[in-house]
Amino acid sequence: MIYLLTIFFPISMAASTFVLRRQPQLVIIAALSTLVAVLLMVIQIPVDAPNRFLGVTLTLSELNRVFLLLLTTVVGFGLVAAYHLPHGENLVPITLLTLGEVCAILMLQNAFITTLLLVLTGLTAVLAIVDLPAGASSLVGTRAIAAALKYLVLMVVAGVLMYIAFVLTDIFRPGERPDQPSLARFILALLAAAFALRLALIPFHTWLLDMVEHAELLVSALVLTLLNTTSLLVLVFVFQSFPTLLIESGGGLSVMRFGAIVSALLGAWLAIGPASLRRTMAYLVLYDYGMVFYGLAAVSAVGLEGAIFGAFSQTLAILLIFVSLGLLERPDGRPPGDVRRDLLRRWPVAAPACWLAV
Repeated sequence: MIYLLTIFFPISMAASTFVLRRQPQLVIIAALSTLVAVLLMVIQIPVDAPNRFLGVTLTLSELNRVFLLLLTTVVGFGLVAAYHLPHGENLVPITLLTLGEVCAILMLQNAFITTLLLVLTGLTAVLAIVDLPAGASSLVGTRAIAAALKYLVLMVVAGVLMYIAFVLTDIFRPGERPDQPSLARFILALLAAAFALRLALIPFHTWLLDMVEHAELLVSALVLTLLNTTSLLVLVFVFQSFPTLLIESGGGLSVMRFGAIVSALLGAWLAIGPASLRRTMAYLVLYDYGMVFYGLAAVSAVGLEGAIFGAFSQTLAILLIFVSLGLLERPDGRPPGDVRRDLLRRWPVAAPACWLAV
């Protein structure tokens, strides 16, 4: 029962906050109370204690519980920052809805349902990207709409690739036909392409650049922390559930590691070039995801520990940096094109965070 309550309570509160969206302070307070309740429920869920519901197994591993606690805390920090940063009038209900979907993804032990939920989170993120502040007199910008559509299409493609891969794993029998080429490499290639799309690894990174540049920074931060971190945990679950793919695909893993290294190096190289602060932050995210993906593709204890630590620290850093950048972009009466050389004096908390990231 507590599994279902953890999933559906934030979803039901998302509906309630949507009704009250015209009262932003009340909505944020209700959302923070919901997050506290979710934290308490996650703490009470027994670890590795499977439970069946309608033929589907629900369980929570120690790793997923740690990250679920982290993501819930990060969401709370983001909603507190919403008091001071611009955001759409539906940001809070969309965030709670996404959190409920993330809880379901991390608890369900069914690859097909997980794939559908990952696609659903992409659709939910699109609603946040095209959301407008309350009382806005203008429509959504064309660039924001284009970024949202690009993100949606790529997430659907990633979901289709994952679904095909999981269907093939059901019919794959290792060693059954030694005279025939193994499906393991093809399945691993589908999974690698799907998760490279979700994590915005180069050359599938354009949606990340467009989203960071044209969407609200809070929206970008929540998408990168909630959805991308969840995708990394799903990839860990896939590797644990289908170890045969790793055993029979040594060459495929080498290609994955090479692609991750290329993505990390190109992201770091682009980050030191001339670009806007938002674009520089996006390139740094590319670098970090490349390193985390390399750790997972290494298929070793050290690589897995490094990837998990990188994902944990990156989840915290992304929200802190994007919130700090949002504070720096707050209007202060000067034209947007003016060079600001007094950031440390005017914003003593936000400026060091962004400079440290750069």
